[in-house]
Amino acid sequence: IGLLDGLGELGEEVILVIDEAQELRRMVRYRADSILAYIYDNLRNVKTVVSGSEIGLLYRLLKIHDPKAPLYGRAYVEIRLEKLSREKSLEFLKLGFKEYNVEVPEETVEYIVDSVDGVIGWLAYVGFKMASQGKYGREVVDEVLNEASKLVLEELEHFLHLRPLARERYLAILKAVAFLEKASWKNIYNYVQIELGRIPKPTFNSLLRNLVDAGFVEKENSVYRISDPILRRTVLRKFRV
Repeated sequence: IGLLDGLGELGEEVILVIDEAQELRRMVRYRADSILAYIYDNLRNVKTVVSGSEIGLLYRLLKIHDPKAPLYGRAYVEIRLEKLSREKSLEFLKLGFKEYNVEVPEETVEYIVDSVDGVIGWLAYVGFKMASQGKYGREVVDEVLNEASKLVLEELEHFLHLRPLARERYLAILKAVAFLEKASWKNIYNYVQIELGRIPKPTFNSLLRNLVDAGFVEKENSVYRISDPILRRTVLRKFRV
């Protein structure tokens, strides 16, 4: 709080950016949402930006819709980065390569788009890696995608490391969703029970919700899927369905 008050006394606008803000929930001594509310109420020159890849956990941390929570009723602007359409993905890459003054074969650009399915982060990652290496072609794209798989696996292993007792159940759920592509609750539940044996429905629901909150699984209209193509590819290859 002393540091924040110091920022408030600078006499000029300060932008405080907290990336992967959902990790603040691990703080034991302080409530992160109370600190953010304190900034909002008392430090008029400090603007706060919070971002995170685990959207469900981020909402759970901020509790912006909870009338009893500190941030309830505070004005905010929400920006969601959705997947780009195929047309926008192609435009995104071509403009990026143009900034590097390089021409990449059309078939290579299309191969990148087909491989990452409009995920902005992966489009930027693959495009930057290729441009910085000065190498272009399908084999280079595949090499970069393999590097991306390692990053995804590291993130997944971090999630599983914090939940060692449920590791096999989480992996079974992920494998089911990856294999089925668009899966109903019943299909996932049956798949997991076939692989691991009986699991209580409340326990299963909690595990599935945790995967959705962590951003590994996406739910839309009662259908579950792994929206990140790199993650799906990694699960199918690494953990054998």
